[in-house]
Amino acid sequence: MYIDQSNISHIVTGYRWEDNHLVGTLETANTAAGKDMAGLIRQGSDVAFSMRGIGNVSEKDGQYTRIKSPLYIVAYDYVVIPSHPNSYMTRIMSESLNDYDSQVINESAEMKDLLKMGAEPNRAGKITEVDMNELLHYVKKNSENVHAMTESLEFPIDEAASVSLEENNQVLSVKKNNEDLKIFLENNIVNDANNFFKKMLY
Repeated sequence: MYIDQSNISHIVTGYRWEDNHLVGTLETANTAAGKDMAGLIRQGSDVAFSMRGIGNVSEKDGQYTRIKSPLYIVAYDYVVIPSHPNSYMTRIMSESLNDYDSQVINESAEMKDLLKMGAEPNRAGKITEVDMNELLHYVKKNSENVHAMTESLEFPIDEAASVSLEENNQVLSVKKNNEDLKIFLENNIVNDANNFFKKMLY
């Protein structure tokens, strides 16, 4: 249950409740999938969405299946056949071109402090000591994905757990009691981690 970045078609920019309907606002992404989606919208194709989430099922109540709290919502996927008829796009609000050539990396105040840990810049081939414990502490504390997954799966990160970053810092791996939990991190957390390592190297 993760988001494959190569298949991202859209980004949810806002949402609101209209009676008992959740209505969202989104932008198509500057990816191959996003451009395909935008092209279909321009051609008048029906575009629908479906919520993807993780939660424990308690019992069936008539035609409904009840989900125990907490429910961890992974994404609202672009689908061809939605689960109910009110899941289709209703209107296009605007169409514009964005400049994707420049990327701004937002560093939180805590990450800026982390980057000042005193490690010497590695400009002359020196070996720079990196305090991974500090970085992992930052990730565990600030990632909503980590909080949601460990809580919903009842897999707390405690002293008995072995924690590491994998797949270019996109995944937090937690190993405990012969079980392995892999949690995909949000883009801002991945950017912060990558920026942390860049500062250690340059």
